[in-house]
Amino acid sequence: MGTGRGEGSPHCRLHATARLRLTKTGPCRFMSHLDFMRAVERAARRADIPVALTRGFHPHPRMSFGPALPVGAESECELVDVDLRESLDAAEITRRLERVLPSGIQLVRCRVLPPGGPSLSSMITAASYQVDFDRDDIAGGPGVLDSAIGGILHADAIPFSRTTPKGTREFDLRPLIYDLRLLSGDGPGLPVQMVLATGSRGHARPDDVARAIAERAGLAPEVRPSRIARKELYVAWDGGLRPLA
Repeated sequence: MGTGRGEGSPHCRLHATARLRLTKTGPCRFMSHLDFMRAVERAARRADIPVALTRGFHPHPRMSFGPALPVGAESECELVDVDLRESLDAAEITRRLERVLPSGIQLVRCRVLPPGGPSLSSMITAASYQVDFDRDDIAGGPGVLDSAIGGILHADAIPFSRTTPKGTREFDLRPLIYDLRLLSGDGPGLPVQMVLATGSRGHARPDDVARAIAERAGLAPEVRPSRIARKELYVAWDGGLRPLA
């Protein structure tokens, strides 16, 4: 989600856009998306970053955020575009923010881009995740998960329902799954890599796909992933996907 990016009043005159790549780990993974946005905005104020403001009687910082994560999920690639009303290079932005970001939100990369580009929400079309199931919860071992994943990938449709405070929504999950695979590993977790549609043209939640896998594998209803981590965000590029950094 994000604010408009047009120019006009002094509040909206832009010199550049800083694209931040942040992590969201530890206790911060339990932040809601709104709380995460507020934490980044607060850090930008404390770091004295010259953030441009929206127009109107109640101006807000001009920041554009990537898609929301399920509460409890970690991330290695939270993207935030920050419109700047003054020129500031990436090294200085990094230096200022690193001093004030809360533990669990770490700045991995900062790039300064020309102003007026498309918003993150209009560009991002997919995201990759690693979703770990507890090995002890899978009585049949990795083969059970691998078989369930193969069944999902070969299915023509996967009818699915998601219940929210607004009601129950029925939809087909299959077109929103670009890739699924069980990764090798000897640890306590059985990691599944997912590449899923996200954004305005379609959105699949990793916990929904994990539930579909668990149902096909015949797991007990209470079995849930022990860890969900977003690894990358992508834009459509030349018939495929390209990481957006």
